[in-house]
Amino acid sequence: MMRGWVRYLSRWLQQWFWAIGLATLGVLTGCQSAVNAAPPSLVLAQAWHMDKTGQATVADIEMVNDWQAMEGWTTWGFGPEPVWVRLHLRAADPDVRTPWVVVVRPAYLDYVTLHDPAAGLTLRSGDAVPPSEDSQESINFMFQIPPLTEERDIYLQLQGISSRTVHAQVLPYRQAQKQNRLQEWSIGFIIVTAVIFALWALVQWWVSRDRLMGAFALKELTTVLWSFFI
Repeated sequence: MMRGWVRYLSRWLQQWFWAIGLATLGVLTGCQSAVNAAPPSLVLAQAWHMDKTGQATVADIEMVNDWQAMEGWTTWGFGPEPVWVRLHLRAADPDVRTPWVVVVRPAYLDYVTLHDPAAGLTLRSGDAVPPSEDSQESINFMFQIPPLTEERDIYLQLQGISSRTVHAQVLPYRQAQKQNRLQEWSIGFIIVTAVIFALWALVQWWVSRDRLMGAFALKELTTVLWSFFI
């Protein structure tokens, strides 16, 4: 009787397996459409500089003339040297009142410091920095900066023991909130999908004792735990 119940559960999970797969395809297509429909970035240019001394201040960095152009995701591997990223921002329209949001990924960066000399701001965050009471809850690092009516440079200082990989955006406040919610829902959907796959694989392994199916179940359980804790 136990075997029959397990086979019934297996068939039920298999139906959900295909339903979740089709839903995932639809969600990914919708996310891509939302990204393609996003307005132009507020960042006109990006560049990076590695501080080999580890002692440079923002005043020193403003004098640097050997910046390297960058675009999108960029990585510098492992190392103790701080990496500085310069973002050249466009001028804001005079009627803009809501703040801009600097979004920095990935979530495992240890120390992230934002310097906005034109606005007189220095903001700190990072995986190794306790969140402040007024920090914005997000799975990314998010800094609010004022929109100014002239072009300006802001600087990100990155340091840590993890891989120095970064992707930085500057978005209007409402767009940043929308992107944050979309990312949270997408990751939650992926975790739920991995749970369904893991349960299905466990049931299949229980019925067949197939080693390959057992390895797949273990892989899906690992994916669930990794996604949840990150």
